[in-house]
Amino acid sequence: MTSDTGLPLTENERDDYFDYTIRGLRSASFTFNLVEVITGYDAGTITPISNSAPTLSHDVTRAVKRTLTLTLGVADTAKFDEIKHRVDVAMVLGDGRTFPLGRYMPVSFSRVPTTAGDMSSVALADELFVVSQPTVASFSAALIPGNAYTDDGVGRTNVFDVVNTFLDQYLLFNPTNYVGALTSGSTAVTTTATQRGVERDIAFTNYVSSGSWQAGTNGTTVLADLSVSGDYFTPWMSNDRHFRMIRTFNPADVVPTFDFDDQQNVIRDSITRTNDLLDAPNQIVVVSNAGNADNRNSEIVGRYEVPATAPHSVARRGFVVASVQDLQITTRAQANAIARSIAVNQRTTERVELSTPPDPRHDGYDVIRFDGVLWLEVSWSMALTEGGQMRHVLQRIYQ
Repeated sequence: MTSDTGLPLTENERDDYFDYTIRGLRSASFTFNLVEVITGYDAGTITPISNSAPTLSHDVTRAVKRTLTLTLGVADTAKFDEIKHRVDVAMVLGDGRTFPLGRYMPVSFSRVPTTAGDMSSVALADELFVVSQPTVASFSAALIPGNAYTDDGVGRTNVFDVVNTFLDQYLLFNPTNYVGALTSGSTAVTTTATQRGVERDIAFTNYVSSGSWQAGTNGTTVLADLSVSGDYFTPWMSNDRHFRMIRTFNPADVVPTFDFDDQQNVIRDSITRTNDLLDAPNQIVVVSNAGNADNRNSEIVGRYEVPATAPHSVARRGFVVASVQDLQITTRAQANAIARSIAVNQRTTERVELSTPPDPRHDGYDVIRFDGVLWLEVSWSMALTEGGQMRHVLQRIYQ
């Protein structure tokens, strides 16, 4: 795919600072800023120990996508409060530009006594860790005001509204406790809502949910279940500290975010290819266990079969390897969309791992052109030091 200039077309504008076909050297640094969680007060910067480089990881298979590890010296350990402080991370380029890399909260804090004073080792996670805790009350989509009751007597609500209502319960997203402030609208594609809390970028869906969850269920489990019902990728906290939830897509049908072939930033001898094609399902079947809303006389079943061009397809393998899911859904369209979504998100596919120099523009569910084809980036891990490496895991989807 090329533009009218003959250059590969990507979502990112061409940036010479990350183009290693024309740049041999660059300079950059990383900053770590302390923020008091309740007041928002800027408590200054910390400087992790240089011989134990901080590492930032993003993995879409985890409920809380991002983790960060820091080793602090005596002065920074004394300054750091593991309860009230958050850490804002950014990469500052030699040309003066600053790229945010998210905000993180401690999940583990270990002091290491020395003759000079206490040092510390800190494990942090992004702020979705707040939602990953067990819920203190049950939650039901059917009880949300304005839900629609079908002729089988089951209340169902648009998944977009369910997600927003669920997030309204958290101080992180709704510090004013104003529940129900968000509306979707039938023509909405993406709604961004700001309420002095964390900003939400949630794509609209017209699929509904009648799910319910008992007290003690992890909040990220609720969001993962709603992601399936609404045809979403699971949510994440982005570089700019937004809560993002996007609809699933076929990586082969979109403009790539990055083109590794064009800018040649892959480090030689870092490439590893693996696959699980022998065990990979080639047909996804989704069966409804809910009351039938669109056809009372037949079962609601959705199917998705990988295309014949895939190496593990029915056409090439000669038989069906099915994955059957039993879910609460109400229409065949939703069942088919969920089947496709499961196919996109399944991990038993072809993967490639490779390394590049650190690039702060990578976020969640980026699409990357490499070796002439498009891949979905499912994880990356970046050493937060200039001269370090960034490791990427790319997944090939056959649709």
